[in-house]
Amino acid sequence: MAKPINIVLTIRDGKTPKPQYSQLLINVVNQDGEPDIFKQIEMARRFQIDIDTLTKGQIVACGLIVDVPLDVSLKTFPDPDSDIEEGGTFVFRSENGYLTTFRIATFDQTKIIPNTADVDVSDSDVENMIINILLGYDSDPLGTDDYRDVQDSRGDDITDFISAKQSFQKSRV
Repeated sequence: MAKPINIVLTIRDGKTPKPQYSQLLINVVNQDGEPDIFKQIEMARRFQIDIDTLTKGQIVACGLIVDVPLDVSLKTFPDPDSDIEEGGTFVFRSENGYLTTFRIATFDQTKIIPNTADVDVSDSDVENMIINILLGYDSDPLGTDDYRDVQDSRGDDITDFISAKQSFQKSRV
């Protein structure tokens, strides 16, 4: 059976001055095997129309989430001492000056500078990830320099690295 592609709709309510947003997720399976992204885009457009007739809110975004096969070089099991609460938070600036952040859960604590909360940005793994985000990722496995820029949620290219800190996020109540 083919893996599903997820359609995600973001719906905004009419409350002012601070509207609230909700996301609706639906799985769509391509019946003839491999996902055809163009068919899925068309299905998402039709799904938008169906949902728009059922909501009093406004659909402000629609996206697709596609499962990508995991690389064979990835870990097959988590380290026994890995903890979802231990993380590393990275802050970048986009070309229009906006800050964007992301947090990596179960961050390797050996990549934190001892007696600080700072991620060691001189660590080769950390440095490599930062450089790839700033310069883009080569999307061609043959290495023909077909780079794709990394962007923030507004579609602005990420251009500057700001900081990286250890972060803890409580996962249990």
